[in-house]
Amino acid sequence: MHILDRYALSCGVKIDQPFINSHYYPVTLDKYIVFQTSGKGNSRQYDYWHKAFSFIKEYAPDYKIVHVGIPSDQSVYGVDIDLRGKTSINHLAYIIKNCSIYLGVDSLSVHLASANNKKIVALYSYCYAQNCSPVWGDRKDHTL
Repeated sequence: MHILDRYALSCGVKIDQPFINSHYYPVTLDKYIVFQTSGKGNSRQYDYWHKAFSFIKEYAPDYKIVHVGIPSDQSVYGVDIDLRGKTSINHLAYIIKNCSIYLGVDSLSVHLASANNKKIVALYSYCYAQNCSPVWGDRKDHTL
């Protein structure tokens, strides 16, 4: 059972499309990928992000990579704009609402991307993806 179904069942509420209050943040890019490495513990650390970025830059050079999260998140070579620790949750919602793709680990950002019907590539570590995967958006656009 998905964790959201479990919460809804326990609270006696219906799952519906969320409303997310986003606040403008000045990202001056037309095509960008939101990237996040936030996570609890070392199990969410991935050592090959830079290789993924080299493929992105080779095959989709028009797209820039925007790193979001908290200041202590894993630093990764190849990011075009580093916004770690520089946004509020509402700013993050705006940035994700206007991105082309979400790339990263299971976090708040993957669910914001899902609620905005974005393409998602997310890594799951200690939680099974089928139990805590993105709920909204088109499943064919989710690679978990």
